[in-house]
Amino acid sequence: MVQTTLRNRIFIYVVTATMAILLFFTVVVYFDRQNDQRKNIAETSILTAEKVSQEILGDFNSYATITKLTITKSSPVGLARTQTNSDPNSVKKNPFYVRTIEVSFKSIKKQFEEVTDVYLGLEATGNYISIKEGVVMDEKYDCRQRPWYQQAIDSGKVVFSNLDYAYTDSATGLSTIMPLYDNDGTLLGVGGLDLQIDYIREKIKNVTVGKNGKAFLVMTDRKVLYFPGIPFKVERRFIDLQKDLFEANGFIELDSLLWLENEGESLVGFEEQEFQVYWATIPTLNWRLGVIIPISELNEAANDLLFKSIFFFLLGILLMVGTVFIISNPIIKPLQALASRFVDLSRAGGDLTLKLDEQGKGELGVVSTGFNQFINKIREMILSIKGSTGEISNTAESVAAAAGQMKVNAKQMSDNTNEIAAAIKEMSQSVSQIKNNTDLLEKSTHSSMERIKDSSNNVEHFIKSVEVLVSKIREISNSLQDLVQFSNNIEETISFIDDISDRVALLALNASIEAATAGDYGKGFAVVADEIKQLSGKIFAHTKDSRDSLEKLSLSLTSIDSETMKLMEQTDQDLVYSQKAGEAIKLIEKIVGESNAAIIEISTETAQQASSTEMISSTIDNFANQNIDFLKTIDETSESIEKIVLLIQKLQEQMKQFKS
Repeated sequence: MVQTTLRNRIFIYVVTATMAILLFFTVVVYFDRQNDQRKNIAETSILTAEKVSQEILGDFNSYATITKLTITKSSPVGLARTQTNSDPNSVKKNPFYVRTIEVSFKSIKKQFEEVTDVYLGLEATGNYISIKEGVVMDEKYDCRQRPWYQQAIDSGKVVFSNLDYAYTDSATGLSTIMPLYDNDGTLLGVGGLDLQIDYIREKIKNVTVGKNGKAFLVMTDRKVLYFPGIPFKVERRFIDLQKDLFEANGFIELDSLLWLENEGESLVGFEEQEFQVYWATIPTLNWRLGVIIPISELNEAANDLLFKSIFFFLLGILLMVGTVFIISNPIIKPLQALASRFVDLSRAGGDLTLKLDEQGKGELGVVSTGFNQFINKIREMILSIKGSTGEISNTAESVAAAAGQMKVNAKQMSDNTNEIAAAIKEMSQSVSQIKNNTDLLEKSTHSSMERIKDSSNNVEHFIKSVEVLVSKIREISNSLQDLVQFSNNIEETISFIDDISDRVALLALNASIEAATAGDYGKGFAVVADEIKQLSGKIFAHTKDSRDSLEKLSLSLTSIDSETMKLMEQTDQDLVYSQKAGEAIKLIEKIVGESNAAIIEISTETAQQASSTEMISSTIDNFANQNIDFLKTIDETSESIEKIVLLIQKLQEQMKQFKS
């Protein structure tokens, strides 16, 4: 329904727009809050790392001061100066030994609980002296070969030693060590304090950032002093952590980044969690103190905001839906009534007398009034079209009937024109034949006149020749007998040739049959056989013509012989008639001359008549062609008129549906 679609559209448009706006602001706020949370945690982590670094550095400075005061007292210095024998018993007998152990070293250990041992290595002998060990009795032991000893000499000042095992109990030690020099700068040895590693680890372990952020500490040699939740091992590094932890990743990259930058962040994963890592550098020591925080905690505040945003998002949609209902009802209800009226109009089967109820002076009232005015104009147009279509239909039918009659008349005229054209062509051909005949007759009469003149001149010679002719006729009569005998011989020869021709034809027939049997291989021979057959036919035809000619010749000879005898009898009579013939020839010459003049006149008139008939024939042909084109035009016009009549009839049927 129209009203339902309209309301749905309003709902869809408003709800979609609201969802888009709320979703946009939710996403923007979410990422903004997430970035702020990450930024705050990063700043807090770095600040925490820096703060703890300062504490560790302060502790180190304290231990460095204690180490310096302890090692530089008179007793350790005296022991280092005077001891030149590496024998452990010799060391114990040295007067400075007891005072060094009992006074200098043990007093320091009593004051600081985290100090586990105080020791001194002698440069002159390599002996190792400490509270725990006293004097190392192993004569093979040489402190000068130990890493911590060389580290202190290389640094030239108080430093933290690398993690190392104690000589006797394999305990892990972390020491503040320093080289001991005499007044003249001579190296006397290296001394230091052993500290409890747990003391430093506990300090790092107690560092927290947020809810679950924990600290870690890496020494200069890349050994991990502490990492949250991982048991301590002396030689463990981040590379080892990636191997030891379950589904660990990112530690190798972190190990590289720690020593490329003094401060930064990275990402690691283990135990099916992702962690953000922030670190800072402890000055002087060049250690790396960092904080590791779960990614879920970084996004926790943003996720809380997201849940709240979703709640308000849904609440906003519900409020917007209610608002749409409240706002759309004053618009939808009048539109529903208006749409219902439109449906009634559409179902009325073209009833143009129905009108919409005008809805006051508002926009809907303007629409109803405008629609009623539009319907009135359509009704007036329908009435006008109904009247016009009736007249057009009658006129079109009349035009169609006239076109049909015109088509019949044009067809009859075309047929008549074609008949006239044919008659004119025949007459033109007859006139042309007459002209040709008159031309031939003119030539014949002219030739006859010339011959008559010659005959007139030759008549006299004829008379003289008659006598000679008689004698010749006798000779001819004798020769004719010989010619008859020769013709009989020719007849026998022709019969022999016919017999040969029949045999050749039979042979060609047999050859054709054999060639047909041979198939493709006999095609060439079949052509030769066919040529022989045709040659036989030609020979037979020629012999037939020769026999016919011979028969005619025989008859002619017989007739000539008979006539020759008669000629001899009449020759004398011809001499008498020759004179009369001469006179007759003169008369004929006169008549023929007059006839020739008449024939020339007839030929001239016939030529004119032939030219006229040709022109008429050409004109009628052109007219016939034009008549054909005219007939095609009438056919096309008739078809178009018939289509117009059908369209007008359909229009009338459609107009009947409207009630006006």
